[in-house]
Amino acid sequence: MSTVSISLANSSFQYIGAVGSIAVPPMSGTFTPSPVSITLPATLAPGMYYVVVQADAGNVVAESNETNNGLAIGFTVLP
Repeated sequence: MSTVSISLANSSFQYIGAVGSIAVPPMSGTFTPSPVSITLPATLAPGMYYVVVQADAGNVVAESNETNNGLAIGFTVLP
């Protein structure tokens, strides 16, 4: 079983904290999207942030390329 971690980073990509994770069973070469809800801290100041998603966060799956498991999605918190 692998884990996808979901975390929050500021505009400088500095880690703020974990906001979720998903346990993923071994894959068979297919892809099935899974909707996930996260809750951001109510104290989040206005500004630019990133939700960072890291597949195989614990490096339990042997892969030919271990550098393509991340995705960052930017968003802005308005005042």
